[in-house]
Order: sequence, then structure tokens, then C-alpha cells
Amino acid sequence: MARPNGACARRAFTLIELLIVTAIIAMLIGILLPALGAARGSARELVCLSAMRSLGSATHAYADENRESWPQSSHTAGWTGTPWPYALASYFSEFRTDRGGVDTRGWRAYIERYLRCPEDPRRLAPRDETRAEYNGSYAFNVYFELTPEELGGRFDAIGAKRDWSRRDRAMRPSSTVHAGETVPSDAELSRAMPADDHFMAHLFPTDPDELSAIAADRHAGRSSYLWLDGHAQAEPLERVFLLDANGRVERDLWNPATAH
Repeated sequence: MARPNGACARRAFTLIELLIVTAIIAMLIGILLPALGAARGSARELVCLSAMRSLGSATHAYADENRESWPQSSHTAGWTGTPWPYALASYFSEFRTDRGGVDTRGWRAYIERYLRCPEDPRRLAPRDETRAEYNGSYAFNVYFELTPEELGGRFDAIGAKRDWSRRDRAMRPSSTVHAGETVPSDAELSRAMPADDHFMAHLFPTDPDELSAIAADRHAGRSSYLWLDGHAQAEPLERVFLLDANGRVERDLWNPATAH
């Protein structure tokens, strides 16, 4: 049989075949996109946990050099010392200065690398910002800086009033929350501004607003937590704090006296 114009005759795709191919591609995209999104979310959670572990190492280095005392947040340090974001900056070697502090030009890099979760939507200060304000993702548990009187005379598991401000007084460091992730305010979503650096965790049982400050769903229904022994782990909120049907505390891993 003669070939037209000396070339092979080629059959074009029909409209139905093109529609079938398009439908298959769309179906594959629909299958792959959620998996890619989940992988991306898992990667960001790992970055967050890595930052928290670095924060835990710096916190323990601080305790080594300060007679077992934990660093304090702005809740207490405004009266007695330096809030923890500033007190710990010198323990990250690339941000050290001759004064033992951190250069304001490196402040944003310090926040981004060590004190901020990549899933946190709050606004960061401009790169040329000269003020060293804390607008990171993490906040410390205020239990470890309050006096027994500030805690309302609370008693620990053995019936004694307890001051938790020192590392050597921790009873269950591997199961006690030291820090967690905070929910940004509406104002923090629209512009860079200081973030909370502490949780009023002793008020969680009675004040839902304080409890809602935890970014409980930042990582697919979980949040990252730093524990007193320095390890970091993501957990659903009910694994670290839970009220029963009658509003009584069933689980509280923020409270050093009840963590187990």
C-alpha cells in the first residue's frame, strides 16, 4: 500500500481519549496533593521540634551556670532579671557578642532559627528592625518561676508547699511540660509586635482563656512541647491537659506536682 506523501499516517487522539487522560491526571493530582501536604506538614513539625530541642539545650546550659535556676519570663524577670528570650541568646554561639548578648542585627535570624515554628502565621519584624522584641512561637510554663504564695499555697504530691524555680527540684522532668507553642493574637497576624513568652499554666484549670493560648492544632491536631528534661515531642492537647465531664482536672502535665 502506498504511504501518503512518503510518511507514516498518524492517528490523532479522539476527544473521548483526551478527556479520559485528563480525568486520570486530575485523579492522580487529587491523590498526590494531600500526601504532599502531609509530608510538608510533617517536615515543618520536625523543624519546630528541632528548634525546641535547641531551646531545651540552652535552657539547661543556663541552669548549669545559674545554680540550677531556670530562666524566667517577662512575667517575673521584669522585676528580678532578664526575660528568657534575651537571657538565652548568648547560648547560641553564632549570635554571641563580646557583651555576651545578641546584636540587634542578628535578632530576627535568632528568632527565625530557634524560637519560631515554620507553621506560625504571626508577622515577623522587618529585617532592618533595630529593636530586639520577642515575637517568636514559644512560651515557658510559668509554674517554674512563681513562688508558692503566687501559686495560691498549692501543695505537691507529698503534701509540701513547693517552689519549682530550680531544676534540682523537679520530680518528673521527662513528663512535665516546660514550654509550648502560643496562638498569635489578631494584632500579631496583621503586624509585627511582641508575643507572650509565658503561659499562665496554673490558671488552666479555671480559666479557659488561658488554656486557649496554646496552639493546640498547629500540627494536624497536635502541638509541639518542650519537656523539663530537654526533649521535645508533639502531642494532642488532651495528652498534656484534660478536664473531665464535671470540669475537674483529669490530667495536667503542666503542673509539676501532678505530672506523671
